[in-house]
Amino acid sequence: MQLHMRKLGFFVCGTALMAGGLFAAACGTDNGTTTTTVPKADGATPNKGDGSVKGDGGDVTPDDDASTGDDGGADCSNVPKLRDTTKGFRCSFLQADGGAYCANDTTCCNPANAPDGGHYATYCASGTKSSTAVGKVCQDYATKNSLDWPEDPAKPGSEWQCADKNQCGAGQVCCMYTGSQFTAATDKVNIGTDKKNYPAACNALSAYKAGGTHCVTGNQCPAGDKPEIKLCSLSDDNCATGTTCTPFAGFYRDMGYCR
Repeated sequence: MQLHMRKLGFFVCGTALMAGGLFAAACGTDNGTTTTTVPKADGATPNKGDGSVKGDGGDVTPDDDASTGDDGGADCSNVPKLRDTTKGFRCSFLQADGGAYCANDTTCCNPANAPDGGHYATYCASGTKSSTAVGKVCQDYATKNSLDWPEDPAKPGSEWQCADKNQCGAGQVCCMYTGSQFTAATDKVNIGTDKKNYPAACNALSAYKAGGTHCVTGNQCPAGDKPEIKLCSLSDDNCATGTTCTPFAGFYRDMGYCR
């Protein structure tokens, strides 16, 4: 197996107009501020350097009532922003010739940490994406290519098939699901205000208890005991009437969800 180190370095945001991701003009809002500039598809939420893994394993509940008022003069330039994923989507910690992006027809694989405290290499995996193949795309690709995809129930790797439906097949949408390590009935993937990594006045949002994303057939994400969250982007306005594509941070990437 090939063991490589990835560094938790600072990521630099692209052109300001999320996330993660983390998205069409109707979607181009950030807590009430209209976006007029279409960004390059290479922005990223910066790692604040506090050792936390933003949007992965946090223990907060959703805060859909976060204030969208004056930021009080706080520096909000690094808060999550909606991104254009037409040419690909960000794969956190990827070290490849093509940069930090996976092609839309591949899956971003973030393996679990290595036992020695290092980090197994992140990679983009080919393979059929579907809601029934959670973890299988990365696992199968790793087996075929002698890469690492360790199975650690307490801290599994995260598989990101998509950031929005641009990475999915016809008739599918992108959904973010709860991590398999969060087994309590009250543990659910959620998006809430992040006051740890951003100034409180910015009302920045992050995902918590997320296990990754997958492509789901139909226009809605699964509900059930652990409801999943429908994702969108600057280049994928698929939110229903009455909801808006809203940026958040999801495992060191800007993403967007329908709120």
